[in-house]
Amino acid sequence: GILDMFREQRGDYVLLFPLELSNTSIEKPILSFEIAGIEPYIVGRLMCVDSAKTRRFIQHVNKRINALNLEGKLLQAHLNYYPKKIHSQVTNYLTEEFKVTLN
Repeated sequence: GILDMFREQRGDYVLLFPLELSNTSIEKPILSFEIAGIEPYIVGRLMCVDSAKTRRFIQHVNKRINALNLEGKLLQAHLNYYPKKIHSQVTNYLTEEFKVTLN
């Protein structure tokens, strides 16, 4: 794919989401830019059939997520997948948009 071509130096620049670089061995310098006028977002979806069982499941998941947030583990789980150079940007975004708790 595109990362393999970039790794083999068949291109000098590539525009990717930070998570796309998380488990790569690319040694080139990485710069991160915010795009003016575009809201930052994190992609993640869970689709369920509306039933009593799935509502209980979602309540359980929400309780666990809230517990991880209060322990500061939710933020750390996200940071593990981003380059250290942009940890402050990710932290600012998550704390402002989602009220993620800092350690």
